Amino acid sequence: MPENKQLKLIMVGQMATGKTSLSDYLQENYHATAWTVAEMIKRISHALVDHNGDLEKYLETTFPQEEEQRRALKQLLAFANRYKREAGKPRQLYQEVGEIGREINRHCWEEELMQRVASSPSDFILVDDVRSKEGFNFFTSRGFKSVKLVADLNVRKKRLLQRDGVLPNDSVFMHVSETEMETFPTDYHIHNESDNLSEPIHELNKIIAILQQSH
Repeated sequence: MPENKQLKLIMVGQMATGKTSLSDYLQENYHATAWTVAEMIKRISHALVDHNGDLEKYLETTFPQEEEQRRALKQLLAFANRYKREAGKPRQLYQEVGEIGREINRHCWEEELMQRVASSPSDFILVDDVRSKEGFNFFTSRGFKSVKLVADLNVRKKRLLQRDGVLPNDSVFMHVSETEMETFPTDYHIHNESDNLSEPIHELNKIIAILQQSH
């Protein structure tokens, strides 16, 4: 399908607002192809602290310039030396690796993702984990529409505890990758406060209908 006919959507929201559930719904019901900015962040993170994966290869993919690769490796190794393993999902690890990358090239993660997206024949491209203002502007300037998922902090903490059996440190909730998105001027908002997804899905269906009509 020609690029101007391709439906492109980014989904933003703080942890446990329902991004994964609604992303799964779009994939199952609208044949969306989902992509994540965090995929390479996670690969680098686990190659760094778990020695699982080819760290140098990942850095070459993410940072085209050799000088950037050297800077990234130096800063990542310094961080790994002071990093303390977390209980449950290593959210702090992902957050810090993400910030190190952006300090070197503010759009490194988005550019790496777009390299993968470029070869996709899908009519519906979904990026479901945009967390930085730079990332938000990067995608919206390239024709992506945006929807923000919103839920109260106490609701989100309850979901995380039920899902993971442990709560992240308070500093994780206050990290820039969680707080900055509150200011994103998204096209649409969906409130997801209950355990029942019927209302968020209803709102999402209305949004997709509007977007499809505009295409």
